[in-house]
Order: sequence, then C-alpha cells, then structure tokens
Amino acid sequence: MEYYLGVDLGTTCIKAMIVDENGKILSLSSQSNPIKRLDQKVRQDLFTLIQLIRETIDRCILESKLQTSQITLMALSSQRESFAFFDSSGVSPLFGWQDTAKPSSLNLSKKVKIATLDTLFFLHLTDKKLFVTDTTQASYAKFQDVLAQKAETVPSEYPFGCYRGIPIRVSVADHAATLYASSQPTALVLGTGAFLLNQVDEENGKNGKCADKKYLGIETGGGKVRFREMGIPELAPILQNLVHHFSPVRTFEDLESLAAASFHSKGLFYHPQLKELKGYSTSIGLCEWTRSFVEGFTFSIKELIDAMQKNQHSLFAVLPISGGVSRSNYMMQLLSDITGIGLKRARCVDTDLLGAIKLASKNPLKKLLEDERVFQPQINTVLHDSYRLWRETFYGNL
Repeated sequence: MEYYLGVDLGTTCIKAMIVDENGKILSLSSQSNPIKRLDQKVRQDLFTLIQLIRETIDRCILESKLQTSQITLMALSSQRESFAFFDSSGVSPLFGWQDTAKPSSLNLSKKVKIATLDTLFFLHLTDKKLFVTDTTQASYAKFQDVLAQKAETVPSEYPFGCYRGIPIRVSVADHAATLYASSQPTALVLGTGAFLLNQVDEENGKNGKCADKKYLGIETGGGKVRFREMGIPELAPILQNLVHHFSPVRTFEDLESLAAASFHSKGLFYHPQLKELKGYSTSIGLCEWTRSFVEGFTFSIKELIDAMQKNQHSLFAVLPISGGVSRSNYMMQLLSDITGIGLKRARCVDTDLLGAIKLASKNPLKKLLEDERVFQPQINTVLHDSYRLWRETFYGNL
C-alpha cells in the first residue's frame, strides 16, 4: 500500500494530509497562521511559520500511525506570491500576497536573496537545502526587476530533497494545483480570497494585454498550461472575524442560520471590494447584519464570474468550487441562484493539496475528487431584488 503526504502552506492555516492509494484519508492536521495586518501591510513571522509547518506535518504523521519509512512521497502546495528576503545578517518577515509592498519597491541589493514560501520550506526543513522554486511559483513571483539573488526555477516535478526521510516529489502553487486536480479549464476557489481561474490557450497566454493576470499552470504532455485569474483578496478572514466578534463561541454554521433567518437585509448592504457598508439604521438586527455580509460576498463573486465570462467570451454552465468557504451550503446555494450557474463541490474541498498529490503520485484520487454535491440554480426573486438594490446603492442607476 502506498501512502501520500500532502502539505499546504496556506495563508490563514497550514494543512497536512495523508491519504492512501485508494483515496482514504488517514489523517488531516491543520493549524492557524498568526498574521499581522496594519493598513495595507500583511506580514507573518517567518520563524514562527516554519515552526508551525513542522508541528503540523509531524502531528499529521503521528495521527496516521504510520512510520515515516512507510510514506511513499510528499507533495507541497504553497500560497503563491508571498515572499521574504534575507542575507548573512538576518531575515525579513514574510510579506503576504495581500501586502501592498512589492519586491521592486524594496530596493534590494545583489547581496540579498529573495524567495517565495516554497523555497523557504526547502531551505529550512529539508536535507538538501535547495535554493529553487517551481515554474508555477515563479510565474507569480514578481522578481524580474529585482537585483536580489533569485531561486533557480525548476519543474514542478523535481527531487526537492527529503523531510524526515520522506522524498518531496512535487512543489506547486496552490491555484495551479487546484486546476490540475479538477481536470477542468475553470475553477472557483473560495478560501482566504475568492478567485476564479480560467485556462487560456497558448496564443492568448502570450498576449501582452493583462499579462500580469495570467500565470503558468502545471505543464502537461500537451505543452504549457496558462490560466487567467481574477479575485477578491479577502473572503475567509472577514467572515471569520464576523463570527468571532459576534460571539467567541459562535460557529460559521450559526452565522449562516442567522443570515437565513432574515427574509432580507432591510436595506443594509456591504461591498467587500469597495470595503463599504451602507444603509445602517437602528432597526437592523443581528440577522440582517449577517445576511448583508453574506449577500455582499455573494454579489461580488457573481460580478467576478460575470467579468470573467465577458473577458473569455464564454458562458459557464457549471463551475467546480473548492476552498473552506465552499463548505457553506447556504452561501453556495445563494451563489448558484444569483448566477444561474451550477456549482459542483468535491468530497474533499482541499483541492490544492489533492492536485499536488495527484501530480506526484500519478494517482487520479477519483474517490476524493468525485462530486459530493451539485448546487443547481433555483428561482429566488427576493435575492435578485436584493442584488438590484445592492448595485443601485453602490453604483447608482447603472
């Protein structure tokens, strides 16, 4: 029996999962990342993060009751674009991908090394200490105009060294891994942010227009895969904060129940991209408040989907969905209703982990990637009326 260890170096949490060759999950361990946010600065302490990664992986192995010698391989999925720089005197914090400070604005010298999170993993937690990154991560990293020393770019399938004797076969950016796992040209990722991914052909991928929004996916036998990405940077953190501030013991399911208990938001509307809340009055209760936030994200994601369909000159009938927020049945049904698009959710929503494992093992993981539920659009006139009022509130009578 083969056993595969997948590790996801995510933004809000670190995850590790061990599955066997039949698609059975033996263990799943996760741990939240401490993130410091101040205005447009999003930073993480690198040494704390490295320690969390080590603890999460080791706990996952322990809970699986396997010896490290029994684990066939490790596959790594990483938050793309986050980076740190370092030299002989020390290391910077990890600049999160949501941070407005970009590598080109830091005036780094040739004496400094700069690296994305996957490279930092190899340097701190493996035996070879390689200074490398894979092609998918490199397409996100905006290091081209930086004088600092950059990691060597290698294929996503590469001998990256070992962690506690377990060979690391694959390293890949999380969104590229998600597309590979779904085996579909389009996917909607609802995690720390909301991102719509859509493959483009090689010729369009080379087009200079909006080139900064097109990225390299995992190379297949047919050549390079490129995809366009559109997104809302913050999703899960705002919803999680909403839950926490209402009550420390309240869960996200409770939040959904509160939102569903209100027929409408009584004119209170939230726009996550504009970061505005309008229509507050003393008649607004907890149910209306929560519904306005859930609707605000739902409407913004609808506009994301509409924009991608317009750019691609195509209409989506069904979209694969993944990420922690996709577990919300209530929000997914609202999204299906307002877009008129079917949404299909796999048994395991951690598709970035599964994509990395699938690439490393050549195992299709059909059991974990098969549809667990498909949300079909239903008639919801109240929701459509709310969307019309939402648009009028933030955009006027457009």
